[in-house]
Amino acid sequence: MEITSGRITRAELADQLHYSGNYINQIVNKFTGMSIFEYGTSIAMQKTEYYLASTDQTISQIIELLGCSDRTHFYKLFEKEFGMTPREYRKSKMKKE
Repeated sequence: MEITSGRITRAELADQLHYSGNYINQIVNKFTGMSIFEYGTSIAMQKTEYYLASTDQTISQIIELLGCSDRTHFYKLFEKEFGMTPREYRKSKMKKE
């Protein structure tokens, strides 16, 4: 999931790991308290956080790098996770340095 920035379906995981999607979801939930989708989203948000704080890539480049096809959905997920837009997040990190 790290390699794909969390952008992998349950079916793709099941195929790669040779376990049922339901079983994989149970294992992920047992260790993280999240569904596969939620865990994948958390990985994407962690990577976004890293790219915003550590690179000068544009937000559009980061969204593309993470394989997100819906920019609006990405912004909603980011704001839900961090309580601010990606641009605001980057500015807040730059002030601290």
